[in-house]
Amino acid sequence: MSGATIALAEPEEQAATSVAEIEPAPRAAAWYLIFVLTLAYTVSFVDRQVLNLLVAPLKADFGLSDTRLSLLQGLAFTTAYILFSPLFGRLADTGSRRRILIGGVGLWSLGTSLCGLARGYWQLFFARAAVGGAEASLTPAAWSIIADSFPTRMIPRAFSIFLMGPYIGGGWRSFSAACCSRRPTGGT
Repeated sequence: MSGATIALAEPEEQAATSVAEIEPAPRAAAWYLIFVLTLAYTVSFVDRQVLNLLVAPLKADFGLSDTRLSLLQGLAFTTAYILFSPLFGRLADTGSRRRILIGGVGLWSLGTSLCGLARGYWQLFFARAAVGGAEASLTPAAWSIIADSFPTRMIPRAFSIFLMGPYIGGGWRSFSAACCSRRPTGGT
């Protein structure tokens, strides 16, 4: 817009035009960052929900009651997530957010692996708690990085893309459940 056009515009339009001219567009690296963070959020959601797909095998292999299974699905994961969220929030404020993300993804991947290797209920319980505690690192670090990587006017769009992660993960979980529930028909 030319200077004369800006001068004739309404004050709200002037402010919007001025901000758009001052703030540069996000770089390709910022959009790549959103892609990676959304992918991580999707995987974290699938990872926290995968136990729901394995209810029958877990009950059979570990001889679990409904109560013990619900403690694995809820208490183990959620308590650790709630306890570690403020810690990771503080670390995201004061430390290296990139290291927090990398360390968190590494630790929750290790926790997921330990869930697969568990030979008893308590091993599985503590491995689930490790997954929950480590996944608590993603949100505070990601939100902080996103806010710093985008101009103010683009932050809502960036967050909306990042926040699609659980819905993508939920769709993947539903797809996986449908595929896993198919039984062989026993043909020739």
